[in-house]
Amino acid sequence: MKKHELLKWKYIFAILSRKKYMPNEYHREIKSININRLKKKGIKGIIFDIDQTLIFYHTSEMPEKVINKFLELQKGFKCCAVSNHLKGRNREKEIKNKYKIKVINSSRKKPDSLPFILCMKEMGTNIRETAMIGNCHLTDILGANILGIYTIKVKPFMKKTPSWIRAVYYLENILYYWY
Repeated sequence: MKKHELLKWKYIFAILSRKKYMPNEYHREIKSININRLKKKGIKGIIFDIDQTLIFYHTSEMPEKVINKFLELQKGFKCCAVSNHLKGRNREKEIKNKYKIKVINSSRKKPDSLPFILCMKEMGTNIRETAMIGNCHLTDILGANILGIYTIKVKPFMKKTPSWIRAVYYLENILYYWY
């Protein structure tokens, strides 16, 4: 059996496992994440989800309440960002230039392992030295947990969010608590 076929089966079994949807930490906002706790765990690099975690959906605008903590995290850790919804190279460049963060734009989307592996390669970290901060159980948390990356779930921004995405978050929360 080829390596990519084994990974496909790994995803199928992960989807059936409730444990893979559970984050290591849960915070209402990024600003409540304890930097010292991450350093004590040996974390050296942080992968950020972009939309609704760092930046408003389909913009390059970061909320005021996130900017200070993001800059603080950038000082203490290597950082990289990934998104399933980067529309066009202009937005990617704008985010890179405005916030001085490497943005991975992979053809394969989360929860696939490739975006996480590319981020770790870019940061020069391994699985044990990496944390993922994201807002979605089905993509960010599941994908990072499949690899064994430390996961931190934050509540998504709801300002400037299309109604269909709000519905997805609502359904995800129902499934998360039901499952």
